[in-house]
Amino acid sequence: MKKARSYICMVAVMIQCITFGSNPVVAKSTNQVDVFVDTKSLRNTGEVINGTIFVTLETLRNDFRFNVYYEPQTKRISILSTKKEIVMKLDENSYLVNGHKLFMEAGPRKKQSSILVPLRVVCENMGFTVSQDSITKAVRTHFVAENDLQFENKEMKINTNNTNVSIQYPQLKWLSNIEIQRKINDQLEKDARETYEMGSQALKEQRENENPYDFSLNYQITYNQNGLISIVFDQYTYTGGAHGMVDRIAYTIDIKTGKILTLQDLLKEKPAYKADITHEIKKQFQQNYGYLLTPFESIDEQQAFYLKGDSIIIYFGLYQYTPYAAGIPEFSFPLSSFLKGTVFR
Repeated sequence: MKKARSYICMVAVMIQCITFGSNPVVAKSTNQVDVFVDTKSLRNTGEVINGTIFVTLETLRNDFRFNVYYEPQTKRISILSTKKEIVMKLDENSYLVNGHKLFMEAGPRKKQSSILVPLRVVCENMGFTVSQDSITKAVRTHFVAENDLQFENKEMKINTNNTNVSIQYPQLKWLSNIEIQRKINDQLEKDARETYEMGSQALKEQRENENPYDFSLNYQITYNQNGLISIVFDQYTYTGGAHGMVDRIAYTIDIKTGKILTLQDLLKEKPAYKADITHEIKKQFQQNYGYLLTPFESIDEQQAFYLKGDSIIIYFGLYQYTPYAAGIPEFSFPLSSFLKGTVFR
């Protein structure tokens, strides 16, 4: 796979970006928040535990209308919609979406007689946007019409005593144009196989040193609407030492043409987008990061980005502007700022 330009510490969950709303609703207490589905307030509040918002299985069943099942003996939780199934287990941070293994910061847990699950993880994997008011902390969820397609997870693995090579990548199904579907799938599979071969070769070399070795590729579908999909890949490498390294790359693809879009493709009808984004990033770098390894001048023609919810996420790699400990700097911009004259019109 084509390399991204930098590395970050491996984290189990990709950075979640929150877009803040503005409707005044008073939170119930310091550890409870009002939750809305569109304009409807849920019967039960959400509960904040260590920064993560949880809701009960009953809330998912009664207010979101998901089919929900819990097996006490195995601690298995199943949450189903017409096209997707999320499988979790109590007190575990890994979960499956249609067989695709992902990780979350905080897993489901039991409190008295209720099972609590992380709201954002469920909603964002089931086609809902999630935003939180910066003042009242009220959480608003909104169902969006996803593209009429499905994703199938594919895997390639090598496992030995102290080594692991694990590759996961998506393949599209149900796209109306079979040729475009094949074009997109061929590109995703080609990149995954190149990464697998690179990991396999590195594994052979690493075996000579008998050090632990972990090489994996995983992904997240962050956007699937308006004829576009965004797929964010993390390639993780660990060869011993204090931490592993991650190489990140994001694709935003037009499913009508199969083209991988640049930021310029996306916002070509808004000539000032580059200056506007650059100005805001400079300001946020100064406010939130202070010292930079290299002065930030401007986003470039091949600027790394992806779509998530109602936002465009601009990101940079480790050591591009900030030190290792800062991770990946990400900057969120509302799509509404760029809607007019773009593919979202």
